[in-house]
Amino acid sequence: MPVQCLSQQAFPGTNAILAAALVAVLSGCAHVPMVSKSGFNLALTTTATLNNCGKSTAFPLQYRVLQVSDASPLAGMRLERLWDHEGDMLGGALVWKGPAMSITPGTKRKDEPVAIDPRTKAIVVLGNFCKTNESCFYYVQSVAKKKVDLELTADATCLTPTKR
Repeated sequence: MPVQCLSQQAFPGTNAILAAALVAVLSGCAHVPMVSKSGFNLALTTTATLNNCGKSTAFPLQYRVLQVSDASPLAGMRLERLWDHEGDMLGGALVWKGPAMSITPGTKRKDEPVAIDPRTKAIVVLGNFCKTNESCFYYVQSVAKKKVDLELTADATCLTPTKR
């Protein structure tokens, strides 16, 4: 008797189990990384002086991503009035508010892509600095297409585009 027949007699249903496993993997039960063709991608680099409060010791920075239909309400806004009060301060212009995230001094972080809401006209990255210079605690990126890649650097007091 051929080996295949012996294995089917010894383990009935083996082919069905293998076929079911293959279908499960091919149908999406297995996690396969996807390359995003749309959405917002943030890469944040920090300096060794990150969020140092004007002193010699650097501290981690909390930051958050917002999607807004109009960025003009941010003009002249102070960090202490805005952080954790985005909904109150931006009103109907706030489309989406991401969770607070943290990054340590001297590191680089690439966040998971975020889908862009169709009502969004600008992406705002807020840094909760202990001391900042005017409005550089936030960075606004206009949304003109389905995919936005943004690379920022956070230093002692500000968020700025990363120099290449």
